[in-house]
Amino acid sequence: MKIIGSFLFIDLLSIFLILRIIYIALKEGLISEGIKVIGSWCALFFSLQYYPLLLGGFKSKILKREYLDFFSFFIIFGGSLLFFSLLRRIITTFVKRQNNTLIENVASFLLGVIRAGILLSAFVFSFSLLLPKENIFRGSLSLKAFYRLAPRIYLYSFGVYKKLYPQAKLNKEVGRNYEVKGDLSRSNQKGD
Repeated sequence: MKIIGSFLFIDLLSIFLILRIIYIALKEGLISEGIKVIGSWCALFFSLQYYPLLLGGFKSKILKREYLDFFSFFIIFGGSLLFFSLLRRIITTFVKRQNNTLIENVASFLLGVIRAGILLSAFVFSFSLLLPKENIFRGSLSLKAFYRLAPRIYLYSFGVYKKLYPQAKLNKEVGRNYEVKGDLSRSNQKGD
């Protein structure tokens, strides 16, 4: 009963988005969904890697740094998704989808679940940039589940990125934000 009491509107929205993405994945097929997953993964990595740099040097008397980070994150994330969307359209014009096989449907389903997780974790992490010292998870099951995914994807991807570009530096703000939120989440679980 405690789980049902913890269910909030944001959790229902998360379930709706997951189901919608899975439906689209099954409808469009393996190639299209594979490109979308790669695009979402890259968009998340590059937005987490470079969001402090895009508008970080911009001084504003109106907007706080948290808002600049938030907008930087979404500009990079949206731009990366747009690039991969265009790439997907180009590729899928040349490669037409054939009959659905069970294996293709299962793979499309799994890729849809992965993409939903990436997109929801990006959404949750980006809003945590606005409130770095507050717990945005209070009472929400989905926010708790998806928050830790974005930094984990980033840290894993950075290991690969560092091998390709040895001069790359880890965005320490992602780790700091992740640790603060993790501490807040653990303290709230003890207090509940």
